[in-house]
Amino acid sequence: MFKSFTSSALLAALSSLDSVFAQTAAIKELTIADMPPKFLEENEFSFVSFYKKSDPKSVEVDSYLEGAKAFLDAKIEDGTWTGRSLGWFRCDLDEHPEMAIDGRGESDQMMTGAGNRRMIGFDKAFDDKEKNEELLANIVRELSGDWITEIECSKIQADKRQFYDEVIYFGPKKDIEKEGTAELLNTLSMVDRYNFTEQRVGFYYNEDPKCREEFNLKKK
Repeated sequence: MFKSFTSSALLAALSSLDSVFAQTAAIKELTIADMPPKFLEENEFSFVSFYKKSDPKSVEVDSYLEGAKAFLDAKIEDGTWTGRSLGWFRCDLDEHPEMAIDGRGESDQMMTGAGNRRMIGFDKAFDDKEKNEELLANIVRELSGDWITEIECSKIQADKRQFYDEVIYFGPKKDIEKEGTAELLNTLSMVDRYNFTEQRVGFYYNEDPKCREEFNLKKK
């Protein structure tokens, strides 16, 4: 027989499931047993930190992983950032030199997803550890989801904008989501992020009909 649930119990169970799915995969330490790297296929996106215990600087950068993951998970859980299938991994190249991606065995970080791969080359940018963790979380976020973000009309082509060139979709967010009429923009944004470092393009959307008019676009 099926066990019956009260409405409050069911809601509590669903809430618990939501919390589980909001979290990205736990950080896994890689070994030679993980070769060939089929672990990368378990998630839509994967972040791998290749570090060396013999290098204090490398160990310090690798130590940002826990904080970066916690920051990203918190943003997903409160709805600020969207959920995603993301695996977190680290590998000590002193212990497992055969796991080096480039053959040189240098400390680095790698993001993979949707057939793409990009080495990040993250380094300490601030004296404050939490700021470094937040910066790393934003880089991982940018390479694993939220491909097209909302932009206020006043910030389009602003003087101090992050990207000189911008692609703006004027329309509902649902259009650029999976199976939406403008889903291809997500793919285009992903390709740009994984293939270009310099002169990258910013991808945004704006749902305000009045903003369309400010840029002399036809009313929908």
